[in-house]
Amino acid sequence: MSLEYFKRFNPLPEEPKANNNVWLYTRVSSKKQYDDNGSLDTQKLAAYEYANNKYTITKTFGETYETYN
Repeated sequence: MSLEYFKRFNPLPEEPKANNNVWLYTRVSSKKQYDDNGSLDTQKLAAYEYANNKYTITKTFGETYETYN
């Protein structure tokens, strides 16, 4: 059986549209790191600079620390 057989079940067009929307996730390991060094802001700034005109950041989440010590 060839791939052509299964294409009839595919509801998507042959060529999907390009999608440059991305989500941004930032986090640090500890509360101390969160409180002391501004790493989340640095991560966010770097991500926006990287995205520049190539990607659109549509959602941001995380922005916290992983441990609760």
